[in-house]
Amino acid sequence: MEILQLLEERNKDKDWLVEYIKKNQSEMSVRPNLTVAAILESCPSESLSRLVSVLKNGLAEVADASIGPVRSFHWFYTDIVASANPNMSTEEQARRIVVLTQLMANNEVFKNRDPDSLVLPTGDGMVIGFPESPEKPLLLAMEVSKGLIAYNKSKDDKKRVDIRVGLDSGPVFLLTDVNGQRTAWGQGLIMAKRIMDLGSEMHMLASDTFVNSLQRLRPKYQHLMHMAGYYEVKHGEKALVYNIYNEEFGNKMPIKRKQALESNEDLDAVITTNRFLFSSIEILLEIKDIETMLTHHTMIWDLINITKRPIERVFYSLEGDVQRSFADLNITVSDESGEKQDIMNIELDQELKKEFFVKLKRPINPSEKARRVTIEYDWEEKSRHYLYKFASKCENFRFQLTAPKPLDVRHRVVKVDLNTGGKFVDPNPATVQYQVDKTIMSWSRTGLTVFDTYRFDW
Repeated sequence: MEILQLLEERNKDKDWLVEYIKKNQSEMSVRPNLTVAAILESCPSESLSRLVSVLKNGLAEVADASIGPVRSFHWFYTDIVASANPNMSTEEQARRIVVLTQLMANNEVFKNRDPDSLVLPTGDGMVIGFPESPEKPLLLAMEVSKGLIAYNKSKDDKKRVDIRVGLDSGPVFLLTDVNGQRTAWGQGLIMAKRIMDLGSEMHMLASDTFVNSLQRLRPKYQHLMHMAGYYEVKHGEKALVYNIYNEEFGNKMPIKRKQALESNEDLDAVITTNRFLFSSIEILLEIKDIETMLTHHTMIWDLINITKRPIERVFYSLEGDVQRSFADLNITVSDESGEKQDIMNIELDQELKKEFFVKLKRPINPSEKARRVTIEYDWEEKSRHYLYKFASKCENFRFQLTAPKPLDVRHRVVKVDLNTGGKFVDPNPATVQYQVDKTIMSWSRTGLTVFDTYRFDW
């Protein structure tokens, strides 16, 4: 029998065979008093075929999988752009790898890294995990970028070395490779590569996880972090990506890949939360036609720029109950002096939802007071309620609905929990004024915080 011969050649005795069957054929019971031949005769033919394959290929010596501990690192992932260009000689491809390797080896951040750092070559690049701080991979990326920019100044296009960098923070499993060296696998390392893959020549891209941890630790780097938007990185997974650059390093050009989100509502929340504080918000609704519930909307934002750089645009997300084209909404936006502002970058133009940016003719400077943006538009409110979600902290808020006299106004304010879907009537009711030709419903509140959400019913 072939299996008996293979067992003999591999020095496998009956004890080994019994142990193998216990691990791989749990449905079988083996009596120890049986001979090797009898044990094999009791095995199904499929199991015997698998055993032959294991013995022939030497797989019987593979130990049980053993996964090391989980550790969190701050990741720097880089590779050379177009390193595998078929029009480039293999020698030239290798030369570029040598340039990058030498530049990295001479870098002070790399030379002074923590001994517990992970350094993993990837062929035409490398990935480095720093255990101490997200500042280390950022500084490494900045210095390598500066070094290559200086190197490329004296080279023609055929000799240039361009890289792209991905930065993320996250956990991995520590493993041992075939050479007995430490390696790793896990979400932080994977996401750093996927973020990097979005970039082109000299892009330094980072995840929001990396940027948030870095900004909490070192706010001085905030001016380098430029929000690029949400992108699909792989398998439908979406990531909020930042482009890191200034006049000395990086690449300020937009990422070439199409943004993945159909809606920028989540991006709006991130933009507003990280950039603005509302000293006050006023929402004024005036019902023009009680048959169609055509309503004129006025939203007034008094803004404070909480970043360290001027802000040139604001984001709006509008929704309605009736299908309308963008042009039919009669949207106008003005600043505190009444000057009309320009609508730009219509990100979403669905029948019931519009998203767009407004370019400010005069940027809002850091900590500048008395800056106001007012938007007005017309849209039906057939459901007779208006929902508002706060995208940042708001010191003072006021809602007012003006309705023609024949309309019976219910005047109810409901707080909405977006996480659970729960709805609770606010204990502080709206006030109502009944005038000769109209009814005015008003409600105000102070000290509102990010993601507070209220629905106003009438």
